[in-house]
Amino acid sequence: MGRVKIPIEPINGIKKRKITFIRRKEGMIKKARELSTLCDVNVSMIICSDHQKSPDIFPQDPVKLNDMIDAYKTKRVSDPGKIKSYGVCDFFTDRKNKIEDELVKAKKRNLQTKYPTPNMDNSSEEQLREFAYDLGIKIELLKLKKMLNFQNLGHQGFYYSKMPMYQNVFGNDQRMMQAVNPCLVMKSEDVNNCYDGANFNLKPEMMQQLEQPQLMNMQRLLVSCFDY
Repeated sequence: MGRVKIPIEPINGIKKRKITFIRRKEGMIKKARELSTLCDVNVSMIICSDHQKSPDIFPQDPVKLNDMIDAYKTKRVSDPGKIKSYGVCDFFTDRKNKIEDELVKAKKRNLQTKYPTPNMDNSSEEQLREFAYDLGIKIELLKLKKMLNFQNLGHQGFYYSKMPMYQNVFGNDQRMMQAVNPCLVMKSEDVNNCYDGANFNLKPEMMQQLEQPQLMNMQRLLVSCFDY
């Protein structure tokens, strides 16, 4: 089993925090000594703490530490291009850029989850036809919703077709069905014969109400479908 990853956050307990500080400080000094010896480089550290009277330094000789600091300052002034410094502003800039990248990735994942893109390459012909049919219906419904929004504004000067709204939607469905299979769509005279008033013993006024539904009821139905 691997080691348990310790969360990087402030330790609440004061006693536990001091113990962790001492252990980590000794580990850093040991690593600095190994790096200086193995790679033959100058390494310096200044470690300050609230519960210590004086800071811990490496190397422990103050003269050697001051010589390293003076050499760093001199080289930084004479040739600033070769000296790379990493301050507090650089730290927070890197954190900000990292968080922004994670936010962009999260938004992209949310969009992919909310609006998944179907894989058309592995779809069959029947699935593609069904997808195209559903897409056509949605386009027609969106057009109808836009038309109803314009009509509800009450502006004059717009021309609206006298054809009932339900015919705009379901008429397109019949044309799509007829393109796939002409036998699925009934002719107009067949519809008239099926809904003849004489066959159903209905009065002409009642047949007129059945054949021509009120536009307001259809508008309410369509508006309720789009009310989300």
